[in-house]
Amino acid sequence: MASIVYIHWHEQEARPTARALEKNGHDVRIHSDSKAKLDFSAIPEALVISLERLPANGREIADYFATTKKLMNVKLFFIGGKQDVVDLASDRVPAALACVDVEELLEHLDGIEPPAPVVPAKVKGPLSRVTAATRAAKSGRPKSGG
Repeated sequence: MASIVYIHWHEQEARPTARALEKNGHDVRIHSDSKAKLDFSAIPEALVISLERLPANGREIADYFATTKKLMNVKLFFIGGKQDVVDLASDRVPAALACVDVEELLEHLDGIEPPAPVVPAKVKGPLSRVTAATRAAKSGRPKSGG
């Protein structure tokens, strides 16, 4: 199944949801320290963010995932939270799917596949041969170096 990072700012409250995900075969890692950095040595297949506590922090993390090239293919999910908080999070990060509870989350996690690797684009054609001297000549600046 999927490797999941579950972000919830109170570890004891996160455990029941994490157990339900593990019971369905997912590998879950809880991140509950708002001051500690997330470990991305292994990129997860899904990021689940609870909006029950510190929803602004959750939105920031989701926004980071959605806009970082290395992480933008990770599936994003919001879970829980009041409706106005969920609406704000969904507006800020439209790539994330909002789920009311763990049962709805499990439905969306079924059949999740690992994120596709991001392959950097190769420059082809005349742009690949542009040198610093060529750029300096076109900008009207004097050539650097000797």
